[in-house]
Amino acid sequence: MELYTRAADLGNRKAHHNLAIEGNSGSRKQVWRHFKIAASAGSYHVMNAMQKLFDRGVVSIELIDSTLQAYNNSCAEMRSEARDDCIRFELDD
Repeated sequence: MELYTRAADLGNRKAHHNLAIEGNSGSRKQVWRHFKIAASAGSYHVMNAMQKLFDRGVVSIELIDSTLQAYNNSCAEMRSEARDDCIRFELDD
């Protein structure tokens, strides 16, 4: 956990993902911070985990809304016509 924390402090998005999923990175506020950063990096797994926590009543609607917005913004930034064509090509096989 210490190494993940160090890596997250240096901006490693996978470390934020792992700290969010583990949930052992300190206070709840820190855990939600890691969730939001990982979602902002486009982590589908973090958004999926957060949705499950929301369904169980652990996460507020405000937190899931802001995190989902960060996730959607990240996904929109990663989209490109060439990437979408490649995905369609792979799905057609």
